[in-house]
Amino acid sequence: MSTDPCEREGTSTRRWRRDAPLSARSCSQSKPPSLSVSLSIVCMMTVVNCAMADVMCGLQVGKSATYELSDLHRTGSEGSYVITDGDLPCTPEVEHNFTWIFNVCGDVTAPSVPTACANDVPASVLQVNKVGTVHDLTDDMCYVAGRHSPYDESWALLDSDDPAAGVVLSYLGDECLDGTPRLTELIFTCADRSSVNPTTAYEVSHCHYTVTIPSWYGCPTQCPISGRKLCGGKGHCKYDTDAQTSRCFCDNGYWGDDCSQQGSAHSSSSSSHKASTAVTVIIIILFVVSLALMVTVFVMIRQVKAYKADASNYLALQGGDDETTTAGV
Repeated sequence: MSTDPCEREGTSTRRWRRDAPLSARSCSQSKPPSLSVSLSIVCMMTVVNCAMADVMCGLQVGKSATYELSDLHRTGSEGSYVITDGDLPCTPEVEHNFTWIFNVCGDVTAPSVPTACANDVPASVLQVNKVGTVHDLTDDMCYVAGRHSPYDESWALLDSDDPAAGVVLSYLGDECLDGTPRLTELIFTCADRSSVNPTTAYEVSHCHYTVTIPSWYGCPTQCPISGRKLCGGKGHCKYDTDAQTSRCFCDNGYWGDDCSQQGSAHSSSSSSHKASTAVTVIIIILFVVSLALMVTVFVMIRQVKAYKADASNYLALQGGDDETTTAGV
């Protein structure tokens, strides 16, 4: 086994091996410029140091959001993901339905490869146009709508302004008849759903397909699952623009990273804040009392000095009167 943590494809693209240790995943990766959602990233030391980087099966964008979808990869005798759809909503036309068969971070597994696609594998996304001949699957038309390779696969945020909204896995496939490369985007949206079932699949433009999959896996790992619920079922996963990271925003009466702690919101920090406030108030009161005492002592000292001065003046006057009386006698 090679000790290089990156497999080299051609001269310009390197991709992490899945078995490479995390600390060894330092590489530069480039994608073909024709892919609109392609990434061009340079990892300087480790994944943590990358501003935006592919992880083993997912995406990390600094501290803003981390998506990990390795658990969705199907292998061996497991069936791949399948959806039949195509008719776009709110349009006067009735678009033709296709069947999409796909895998995440890998090729479609053998049990899911249709007869019509036997000569088109390996592929990550298969698009099947079912002609409809009863009991004859060989006349169905099969197209490769995505391949699992460094040149044909890329990750991106669903919304760059909201890193917690979801993540997109894009595959490039074979060309359409006019030479346009097929592009399939697997859109993982953040939703409180444990199941991973695609809900829609559309051809949004010529040879451009989108498959939407709402689930926990479309949420950044900064929003934990607790009690089989996203954010413990007591909050929602959003991007914190102040902290510049994704996190759970808890409902009133709950707090904690996963909103599993019950009580006053952020009661721990509130108690600490209250204690700090009380100490501050006490210090201010003591300072004011001390200042008042100092002022009182100062005034008293001045008054005592004034009394002494008055007594001395009185005695001096008394002494002068006695001398005058004696001289007169």
